[in-house]
Amino acid sequence: MNLDLAGQDEIELRYYLESPHQSQTRILPVNEIAELMKLAERKYYTAKPKDYANTGRKLYRWLDGSDRWLSSVLARFRGETVVLAIAPAGKMAHLPWEMLHDANSFLVKRLGAPVVPVRWVPEVGAIPSSVLQEAALRATVSQFSYFENGFGIAENTQVPNRDLRVLFMASSPLNVLPVLDLETEERLFLGAIKAQPLGLRIEDSGCLNELADLVESYDGDYFDILHLTGYVSWKDGQSRFLTETETGESSPASAEDIAEALLFYWPPLIFLSGCRTRPGTEDTAVPLMAKNLLHLGATAVLGWGRPVEEPKAIAAPTILYSSLSAGEEVAEALAMTYRWLIEKEVKDWHLLRLYVAGAVPCALVTRPKTPRRKPAPLPSKATRFLDSKGLVKVPCPSAFVGRRRSLERCLNSLQPFSEEVGAIFLGMAGIGKSSLAARLCDRCHDRLPLVWVGEIDEAGLISRLVATWDNPEIRQVLQNRSEPLSSRLKQAFRYTEELHTTDPSSKTGKSWLFLFDGFEKGNLEQQDEGLAITPKAAAVLDALVGAIRDTGAFHRIMITCQHDFDWWGRMYFKLERLEPLQGADWQKKWTRLASFRPSSRVQLKLQQEAKTFADGNPRLIEWLDKLLQSQYLDACKIMDKVASNKSEFPIYRLAEELLFLQAPELREILALGLLYELPVPQDAIVALAPHIPNPESYLRRAVAVGLLENSEPLASKTSHAGETKEGLLWVPRMLTPLLEFSGTIGEYLWTTPGSEGYEALHRKAARILHNLWYEHGDVPTEEQQLEIHRLALRGKSFNIAVKIAENLVNRWKHQGRFFQAVEICQATLEVVDDRRIFHRLAASLKQLGDFEGARNYYQKALAFCPDEDAKEKASILHNLAVIKASQGQIMGAIRLYEKSLLLKEDIGNIQGKAATLHQLATLKAGMGDVDEAIELYEQSLALKDRMGNVSGKAPTLAMLGQLLAERREDFETALVYLQESLKILNKLRSPEAVKVQEMIAKIHSSTSSAKTRV
Repeated sequence: MNLDLAGQDEIELRYYLESPHQSQTRILPVNEIAELMKLAERKYYTAKPKDYANTGRKLYRWLDGSDRWLSSVLARFRGETVVLAIAPAGKMAHLPWEMLHDANSFLVKRLGAPVVPVRWVPEVGAIPSSVLQEAALRATVSQFSYFENGFGIAENTQVPNRDLRVLFMASSPLNVLPVLDLETEERLFLGAIKAQPLGLRIEDSGCLNELADLVESYDGDYFDILHLTGYVSWKDGQSRFLTETETGESSPASAEDIAEALLFYWPPLIFLSGCRTRPGTEDTAVPLMAKNLLHLGATAVLGWGRPVEEPKAIAAPTILYSSLSAGEEVAEALAMTYRWLIEKEVKDWHLLRLYVAGAVPCALVTRPKTPRRKPAPLPSKATRFLDSKGLVKVPCPSAFVGRRRSLERCLNSLQPFSEEVGAIFLGMAGIGKSSLAARLCDRCHDRLPLVWVGEIDEAGLISRLVATWDNPEIRQVLQNRSEPLSSRLKQAFRYTEELHTTDPSSKTGKSWLFLFDGFEKGNLEQQDEGLAITPKAAAVLDALVGAIRDTGAFHRIMITCQHDFDWWGRMYFKLERLEPLQGADWQKKWTRLASFRPSSRVQLKLQQEAKTFADGNPRLIEWLDKLLQSQYLDACKIMDKVASNKSEFPIYRLAEELLFLQAPELREILALGLLYELPVPQDAIVALAPHIPNPESYLRRAVAVGLLENSEPLASKTSHAGETKEGLLWVPRMLTPLLEFSGTIGEYLWTTPGSEGYEALHRKAARILHNLWYEHGDVPTEEQQLEIHRLALRGKSFNIAVKIAENLVNRWKHQGRFFQAVEICQATLEVVDDRRIFHRLAASLKQLGDFEGARNYYQKALAFCPDEDAKEKASILHNLAVIKASQGQIMGAIRLYEKSLLLKEDIGNIQGKAATLHQLATLKAGMGDVDEAIELYEQSLALKDRMGNVSGKAPTLAMLGQLLAERREDFETALVYLQESLKILNKLRSPEAVKVQEMIAKIHSSTSSAKTRV
């Protein structure tokens, strides 16, 4: 029905049933509803709710007219649900059409045959806005058909045979009052899931950017309903939905902003639920927002037309979604919602209004008992690892729940404009500190996270920074050990800020997010008045904080710790004490776990005891879920025991109780697993316990009850190459004090470091991992190699320790990580004297500018090198010659080069010979022996050509060209060599190309001057 003014005293009513081309027209008097229109302008319709029926009857009689045309039309559809699409013009839009009453009941409440008034927006018509992309057209046209330039009931062509899917986002900005009760609405949603199968995805942030990221991760037609809760207000004369920034401030969003966040993939229904206009705001805000969304391509928008304060009204969506998930059509589900609101005596029930364009969607999904109906996906429990070693498991963004305000507060402290340098998270074990830190890393899109777990020191910090910064100048600054750490960090930070200013896209110019996780492990010490930071950890953090503050750099720091601690630098941090999850957040957490779902077979009494004992601790409820699902233990007895002990640290109490109930063999296997500081394959633990029969069964039991963590199921999985790979196992470190004991473990004595049994166990563990990861595995990661090296040093397995150290130093050399190379060489040399390690330590010290130290270690390497190892000896001689030459000992350097050259000729080391010839030529040129220098350069060049060493040719060509130009004035030949060198260097993008260009320019300038003089 179209209602338009036809003059001052009349209204034209134009209506049709099937086609706009068969419409009929009637003229209605204005005076009969003039009083209602005045009341509508005053923002109320009746003095009391009991008068709603009178208001509805007046409207119905006026529409029906003296000839009762509307009654006769509705009688034709008796027994069916009828949609009454009303397009009222002007002030008639404010009339309460939802109240229509036929003298027997409200039309929306008629049993079996409700009549549902909806607000039709005819100017949108059947054609979506031009901004709607083809993808969105596919998403909607596949489900609904439209009448051209008119209204119709949507004809379902293909109803998805699955459960309903709802995307929920609530927004309550920090600076907007009154604060909305978002948790109540979320709890009602979660309650609705129990009543009907429904897939709910909650976006906790209230931020459109986060909503856009979430939507992008799904197919365009994935969601059936978008549910937005928050304020709708006015800004600059336009309707705005008040979303939040990433830090919680108000961010008014237009309909266009919402459309862009959805990528123009419109779900069939949008619900502006609880979108109460702010006090003092015009009542047209919600209707205008709804119409704007329709203009942009939305099909149907449901919203509250005016402020709704009654708590019962918040439950309306649960009734609506329960009906829709049961396969009801949208009109029928809306009628059921109206009926429930009326029965509950919700006075503002009529303010729930549906705005449509083109057609009202029919059923969004099939009925629950439809064969092969696809169930809603379970809430995500997906996990990932916070650190590169795989020690700290945290939820993926889709599985993270709660901590909305904590996220916003801490994001503020991580912003570039913040006076704070970061945030410290304090709380008991399992409360979610690491998970919150991981989510903050996700939300800081412009930051590059660097994660440490446990003990920190200067060497570790520098090594990580050097490994991640790809700029050689920054690496050199950081590894200059003659400067204090704070000075080096300041220089590096200033340099990166300059790079970021000139090239914001550069990785080197990116800001870092330093995360020190599990800070209580090795970084705190007991003092008289409590815990304080250790001097070693303080040195690192003091330098970091000072460098960030003094340079104004945008780098930020996060620290997670179980215990509060004393440290002067805390004044520059946001201190966030994490409390247990509560309310809707806690409910969202446990509803994702198998033991607490409606289909669970776990006794309700046990479920409740587990929730009570966990008391909002996310990790503890996950552990209890494993316990309740386990077939190995009597969950009732364990719950009775742990619940009776009011421990301050319930997670440790549960661990202690579970360990006490295990067989000695299982406890022994777990104690052996503590040897490894990385997650390892199952075989690595089994091989340590050959004396225990069927150790795999004990490992399965340990995983089932949560005493052993695994990255994948113990059952093998198939890799892309068709090979089978098993999950990695890890004994949680919190079990360490409960598992460390004296006595025998198999054939070894578990006592103290340095004992025969201690060394034997570590030696065996090193060999096991070396065999698994080196001999029969893929290329091991750096962390895995470091773990093998650590075990080898403790077990005095010298060959393995030297091999690993040599491999790592060779890798780090190409990455410029010389500081870390020095550390591992020195650690290795503490237990074994080896020429290869002396050699690589010397080379690393040379790169760090310590020429005296390098010379000493080269000489030690030479002294320990047997004549049989001619290749290593020739290399040591060559490198020692480089040091002597740099110290001005030219003749001594030449003698060493010549010895190296003889050895390389004997063993046929062509590459090494070419390098030595080049160095000899350089020294000869410096002594003025030009002819011999040129001859040596040409020999080196010939060998490099023979090997196809293109990159190695560039410096030799450059030196030849320079020598010919400056000493022989053979400019023509010099230019040939220099231009070939420049071509290679440009291809390699080498900075040395600039120097060669300068040589060429100098030659051109000299030859031009010479011609001018002639």
